[in-house]
Amino acid sequence: MPASPLLARTRELLSQMQDEGLTLTRIAREAQLHPRWLEKFSRGEIPDPGVSRLEKLYTYLNGEALKV
Repeated sequence: MPASPLLARTRELLSQMQDEGLTLTRIAREAQLHPRWLEKFSRGEIPDPGVSRLEKLYTYLNGEALKV
């Protein structure tokens, strides 16, 4: 099953932030997520991360809340 558009975009944004030099530790701290969860998410080890965490991460990475 293909990734949802939100999941795919969040992974893309996370990769971009890492390419710009932000560490997963800093992202986790600032997005108020557990660092171990973010590490696993970034490696694709969490195929279905849950909407609450995904939305929280997306909002941090995108700089604004998800509009639905």
